Formats: sequence, structure tokens, C-alpha cells
Amino acid sequence: MTTNTFRYFLLSAVLSFIVSAISFSQQNYDVVYLKSGGKVIGTIVEKHESQFIVLQMASGETMTIKWEDIKGFDVLVVKKKIDSTLSAERPLEAPQNAVYFELLGPGLLYSINFERMVSDNISIRIGYSSWEVTTPFLITSSVSFTGIPVMVNFLSGDGNSKLELGAGIEFIQFGATTSFLGFDSKTSTGSGSLGVFDLGYRYQPKGGGIHFRVGIDPLIGANGARITGALSLGLCF
Repeated sequence: MTTNTFRYFLLSAVLSFIVSAISFSQQNYDVVYLKSGGKVIGTIVEKHESQFIVLQMASGETMTIKWEDIKGFDVLVVKKKIDSTLSAERPLEAPQNAVYFELLGPGLLYSINFERMVSDNISIRIGYSSWEVTTPFLITSSVSFTGIPVMVNFLSGDGNSKLELGAGIEFIQFGATTSFLGFDSKTSTGSGSLGVFDLGYRYQPKGGGIHFRVGIDPLIGANGARITGALSLGLCF
């Protein structure tokens, strides 16, 4: 037998032993032989030398046998094949948190958001957005915006796909600067709050993973309302 053949044989034997050990479970039972000629099989739960033993049967019942009626003891080893189909899979748990990046929506351009489920179908969302846009023409215009939306969302649906309804408030700070060739600069700033609403579709798989949202977000302020779309992508866990 060559070295390679021997190694292959040894490896095969080891693997066979491992598979056999995994595939079978071993259960030991006590065998009590009686002087009357019979035998009883079970598990000895109490043993008092020269007095009696207590044997637990497979049915769960117990039997007390006097020591003078016992002829001898033995051990019965039973191997049972493990049926993998009987092992119950752990159900997937619904994710409790989500972190996602959103285009448009309450942030107008973008926002970064964290969401926490407080019940099976209600979540609380908080986001942050801060940006500045400048148009470099003869008349230079610069607009800045910072927003922090806080919302409560209601989710409807039993599977991974859900209908989302949300409402909340967004605290905002904004500014605008206008100048002509660098002269006559005018700056105005302000702060306040907006009413924020949401109607959309959400994909949020049980067990966690990709978090996807799309919808429309009406924004209501003191001087009017605006409707914007929203597209979100992130992770839920």
C-alpha cells in the first residue's frame, strides 16, 4: 500500500466515523435481571445497596424492585438515527432597527435616517439633512438648509412588503444669499418647523437585510405646502 493510498484510506475512515457520530445518537438503558427469570429495562434513578432500586420506565412511570429479587445488572446501548427533518427551524425575527439614506423626502435633497420599531407595526424615525447649493452665474445665489425630521410611522402588512403611513414634524434652519458679481450681497436666514407626512411602500425582510422605501411626502409650512417624492435604501437589523 502506497503512502497516498494509506492517507486516502485513513481520511475516508475518519470522515466515515465523523458522519456516523453525527448521524446517530446513543441512549443507554439499565437492564435488571430478576431471579424469577424475567428482566426489566429502564433507567435506575435510585439505588440502595442490599435494600431496593427505583427504575424509571420509558413511559415515565417508576418501579421499585427489592434487592433480594435481583439476579444481576447489565447496560443496553441503543443507537438512534437522527432525523434532520425533525429539527425545527428557528423562525425569522422581524428587524427592530433600520438605517437608510433617502433621496428627496423631508430633507428636500437627501437625509440620513435611523428608525426603531416600538411595536409590531409602529416605528419612530429621526433623520438629519444639511446641504448648501450655489449657482455661479452673474447673479450668484446660495441656498442652505438643515432639517431634522421626527416621525411616527404605521406599517400595514404581514410579509416583507408593507404599506407605510407616517406623520411628524421637521425642525428646519435655512439661509439664502444673493449677490451680483460679488457686490450688493443680501443674506436672509430663518428657522421654524414643518408638518411632514408620508405615504409609500416599504420592503423590510424578516431576519433583516436590505431596507427599501419609495413614496410621496407632503410638507406643510406656515405659507403653503409642497409634495415631494422619496426614495430610500439601507439596512434593517
